Amino acid sequence: MLRLRFLRSVHPCLLAAATITFGVPLTAVGAMNPAWVEKWEEDLALAHETLRDKHPSPFDRVSAEEIQAEFDQLVERLPELTHYDVIVDLARIVAMVEDGHTRLTLPLAPGVDFMQGHSETERPSLPEMEFHQFPVRFGVDSRGVWVQGISRPYRELLGGRLVAIDARSADQAVDLVGPTIQRDNEMQVLHHLPMHLVLAEVLHSRGVTESAEQATFSIEKRDGSVEKVALSRVAEGATVDWVEAGPAGDDSKPWSRRRNDENFWFTYLEPQSLVYLQFNTVYDKEEETIRQFSERLSTFLDGVPETILVVDLRHNRGGNQSLGLPLLHSLIASPQNRAGQLFTIIGRTTFSAAMTFSLQMEKHTQTLFVGEPTGSKPNHYGDSRKTLLPNSNVTLRISSLYWQWSPTDTRSWIAPHADAPPTREADLAGRDPALDLIESVMVDGEMVDDLDGEWRGNLPPASYGRDSIFRFEDSRDSAQETPSESPQATVDVPLFGLEGGATANLKVDSDRISFQIPVGEETVSYLGRINNRWIVGHGDLGSIRFPILLERAMD
Repeated sequence: MLRLRFLRSVHPCLLAAATITFGVPLTAVGAMNPAWVEKWEEDLALAHETLRDKHPSPFDRVSAEEIQAEFDQLVERLPELTHYDVIVDLARIVAMVEDGHTRLTLPLAPGVDFMQGHSETERPSLPEMEFHQFPVRFGVDSRGVWVQGISRPYRELLGGRLVAIDARSADQAVDLVGPTIQRDNEMQVLHHLPMHLVLAEVLHSRGVTESAEQATFSIEKRDGSVEKVALSRVAEGATVDWVEAGPAGDDSKPWSRRRNDENFWFTYLEPQSLVYLQFNTVYDKEEETIRQFSERLSTFLDGVPETILVVDLRHNRGGNQSLGLPLLHSLIASPQNRAGQLFTIIGRTTFSAAMTFSLQMEKHTQTLFVGEPTGSKPNHYGDSRKTLLPNSNVTLRISSLYWQWSPTDTRSWIAPHADAPPTREADLAGRDPALDLIESVMVDGEMVDDLDGEWRGNLPPASYGRDSIFRFEDSRDSAQETPSESPQATVDVPLFGLEGGATANLKVDSDRISFQIPVGEETVSYLGRINNRWIVGHGDLGSIRFPILLERAMD
């Protein structure tokens, strides 16, 4: 189980609870030029002022006194720090605000292939302020950090688990670099963690490695043996001959790994009777606007009304919120906008305008969410504005607006109706856990001999989670002398204050199930389709209709 001990809270499906440990001593290397001490003092003063005065509410999660003390300590230590020490610690201080749009943009050297935002940033004033990567790429799943890509000479390490970097264990390395990552929530940290774990200057400054030039990575290979490999950081202008885990060639990759650099696209998977739509950024293409794409999509969907529609937002970091409305309107009007026929895949990278699009889908469609929690909160700060620190030429981004979806929505993310997070095993096999799960839900309903047991998922119209339990007891074929005339069921619905509440009018007919839940003077009616693992359908409360998905609890 991956442990992120520096976080305040954690997602129960992925992480273990722990406490924040800020202020880890930095690894100083020599004295800074006195002229630059004064220049950094000016830049840090501007950074503090901008954070304090330009952010709508910078001290929601940390006090002004704590931030002041952190800046004071950094200024005091300037004479003993390197330039990249200052940048890394400033990034950590800014991250204490816990706003995913507010960050210090790490000045990556040319050739470092990580995306930090929608726009490019200026190069810093000095070459020694630029950050370089080691020739390895990591993936992160619930079991930890693993090698997703690496320079070809070390290809036998692909798929291996990270054990240590120099003398630090993998957990220690995560704890040390994690506080430098901006975040709305823990999922956003998981998104950025692979970059911070391979940046030489971040690792050295945070005390993970002994050098900013090279490091020893200990990898547990897939055969269980552990190999230590000494890697040097990639020199500026050098080309890495990358090899990636999993099948080679686009035709062998799952659809979620194809065309990720394209703003939006869709394809029809005829064998599965499924339309797969990948929405990767909320911006128009040069050759096609989102509106034109939406019109083309609507025409196609009208021609295949019985297909399943899957909208994949796992690679979408946001964009212009207003540009997504034509696509939303097309999905609302589509014949696929029915419970069990429309799915949205979300994940740790679903952020900003993509988060807003997910919220609009949640409110205005019958979509079922699959994947893992989003990397942004429903109510979040955004529309960050750049401040260029004049001496170092490093870019600070500060949120300018508070996007409030609902004043009562205190969620840290949208949680999926069904969990299908990425895993090393799926990546290596070229499978997509989310599409696999959707296909299992799509299986034609079939009556099974025994429906007894617990089915867990969402039942109320605004559950904001999967904490409802439907307990089914089918006694029609039991060995009792006088079996009941119909099956029985009880429910726990925390939002309704129900625990062991009795259902009403429960009926099971072939592959269909229907029941009602009396709630005060109201009655919520449910209708679903059953297969061996899922009950998928919808509920009605007056004019409100909402999708439901219950998964059979496995022993």
